[in-house]
Amino acid sequence: MFIPLPKRNYFKIEGRDTYKFLQGIITNDIHQLKEQNVCLACAILNPKGRVVSDIFVYNTTSGGPAGEEGDQQQVT
Repeated sequence: MFIPLPKRNYFKIEGRDTYKFLQGIITNDIHQLKEQNVCLACAILNPKGRVVSDIFVYNTTSGGPAGEEGDQQQVT
């Protein structure tokens, strides 16, 4: 269940390299999202490694980061 939080934005990232992309810009290990509906609290970083914002990351697919090459991955 997602509970709307005031002053928070929601976006979805999809595609084959979703987890690789996120692993490079967040402060937590994206591979902890192995199960559906798990929340990961972390910060998002700019290219210099400075914190831009705090975020919550959810795995909304059942496959998790260990999907086969070419599988679509989705993180909200």
